[in-house]
Amino acid sequence: YEKSFDLIDTCGLFDNPKDIIEEKMKEVTFNLINEGDLILYLVDGKNGLVGSDEEFAEKIRKSGKEVILVANKVENESKYKEEHELDLYSLGLGEPFPISAVHGINKHELLEIITDKLEKKGFDLEDSDESESIKIAIVGKPNAGKSSIFNKIIKLRSFLIILLKID
Repeated sequence: YEKSFDLIDTCGLFDNPKDIIEEKMKEVTFNLINEGDLILYLVDGKNGLVGSDEEFAEKIRKSGKEVILVANKVENESKYKEEHELDLYSLGLGEPFPISAVHGINKHELLEIITDKLEKKGFDLEDSDESESIKIAIVGKPNAGKSSIFNKIIKLRSFLIILLKID
């Protein structure tokens, strides 16, 4: 059977927007957080947290939305656990889930977590009625790997992904 939900690859969260375009991109991302039924917050699991990660995590916590904290770029899990995993807990978004979008590490497991969380919230993922669509926003800083995980998820044949058009 196929499971469906809308997956939104946001443009990224800029620390200090340099111009009106970056400011608008940040605004669009925060609007999508408020519209989402589930938020995937991607952080850099290879290089660790930066100061703005905490600011963005606070905004996500305040949204009251269900969140999966995803540590991307984790090709070496033991190094990640030693150097960065504990810091990610400080964001207050729950247990960080390590992946490597580029290498496909833990992508199936992440999809299981996504579908489990949505089904526990009462969403019927087998119902393809687009008027009742489920929206998942992928948020994070530029180059955190949002597009990489987005592309890996949509390539999995067992899931039907409907892309939401952003005006």
